[in-house]
Amino acid sequence: MEFSLLEYFIGFLTSFIGGFIDAIVGGGGLVTLPVILGLGVPPSLAIATSKLQASMAAVSAVFSLRKEIKFKELRLGILITAIFSILGSYVLLLISNEAIMPLILVILILVFIYTIFKPNLGNINKKAILSTTLFLIIFGVILGFYDGFIGPGTGSFWILAFTSLLGFNLKQASINTKLLNTTSNVCSLCFFLCFYDVLIKLGLIMGVGGIIGAYLGGKCLLKININIIRWVFIIIVFCTICKLIYSNFF
Repeated sequence: MEFSLLEYFIGFLTSFIGGFIDAIVGGGGLVTLPVILGLGVPPSLAIATSKLQASMAAVSAVFSLRKEIKFKELRLGILITAIFSILGSYVLLLISNEAIMPLILVILILVFIYTIFKPNLGNINKKAILSTTLFLIIFGVILGFYDGFIGPGTGSFWILAFTSLLGFNLKQASINTKLLNTTSNVCSLCFFLCFYDVLIKLGLIMGVGGIIGAYLGGKCLLKININIIRWVFIIIVFCTICKLIYSNFF
């Protein structure tokens, strides 16, 4: 597929914004994937292409936060996330495009409702409900598979899991999320490059925007107020829900 210069610019700008947001609260794919779909790209191909720009942005965020991320503590999660993200990408190719977007919409509505009714989510550190090992096994399977299968909001879901079940505040959760989210993006991308198709030119252009946005967002994450992070998260999820409802039902 080919696009106009304006469409490529829109992709670049959108990816910059998505990369910045993803580095702070996750969910950058909630911004970028609808734009790729809006360019007329079929859902499966749009998801595959989004992995290229998402991987570039995610690697940039990890690099900017490399001194803050606890790599050794996340090794188990990295392994499980890698395996199940590839499995999720494989399953995606077995399902019709028509079934994908309604599923995303349902998941986002549930996350939005949960966040609204948890006003103290991530404001302070709390006691962990699960052990770190069990947590990484469970959510490495669930979110690794989800990111390979659909993807948008994976970073936000990781943050919700870290804050709700390990008692992290939003800033700590967002920092730890970066490596796991990068793992699933890169592994899923490798699968699509080997066994499916990716719009390389569009993905690379958006990837450059994502890298710049993610690097700047990663730096802001270390300084930004936690309440601001929470409201940015809520606004992004709400706007995405409205966009998907309008696109699919009107």
